[in-house]
Amino acid sequence: MPTLRGMGVLRIGVFGSRARGAGRVDSDVDVLVEFEAHRDLLDLVAVKQHLESVLGLPVDVTTPSGLRDSDRPAILRDLRYAA
Repeated sequence: MPTLRGMGVLRIGVFGSRARGAGRVDSDVDVLVEFEAHRDLLDLVAVKQHLESVLGLPVDVTTPSGLRDSDRPAILRDLRYAA
């Protein structure tokens, strides 16, 4: 099984309802991923599929550059990085 580091992930964190402890059984997992340089959309999709396989839950993945300015403050407030 691939590791996140092997997939080019430098940092990964959870935000949204699950990070706030308000997630329901049917809630997806919102994830912010920071990649090493020269990674692309295919890498993002691979991380999404990997996380969905491991967690058994739907996962929404975004990167810092993919955040809308209007959403950024709330996301950064909720964000919990993995150790």
